Amino acid sequence: MDGQPRTVVILPDWDCRNCKVRTSCTSGFTRRLTPHPREEHDHLHQQQRIAQETDTWKRRFTKHSDLEGTISQAVRTTGIRRSRYQATTALPHVFSAAAINLHRVDAHLTGHPIGTTRRTHFADPDLKPRPHRKTGTRRP
Repeated sequence: MDGQPRTVVILPDWDCRNCKVRTSCTSGFTRRLTPHPREEHDHLHQQQRIAQETDTWKRRFTKHSDLEGTISQAVRTTGIRRSRYQATTALPHVFSAAAINLHRVDAHLTGHPIGTTRRTHFADPDLKPRPHRKTGTRRP
């Protein structure tokens, strides 16, 4: 890296083995994290907080969140991540875009919201910590 000492956190495979979102978190057996040093982290965090107050950042974030909403709607309603045809993906994408437009027109005319905010997997009540191997008690 840059020659500075870093802290590396390695989560053992038994921590991640039964996690519902393991595949979106890591592709290997263990999860490896390298956090910034505390002072550097606090400085970067403060810079981001200041930047978030500017009108430029808010305009850019609005565009970003609109795009993320469109992608989410495309994935949920049309299954756009999987193409039905091996040869081309252009035609299914055109059909998916048309379906999304029709869905949005229908939602506008009928007054129904397009979607609701979903809960993260951390808010899922089924996601409980595993018992500790040696003591059998659950970690906080």
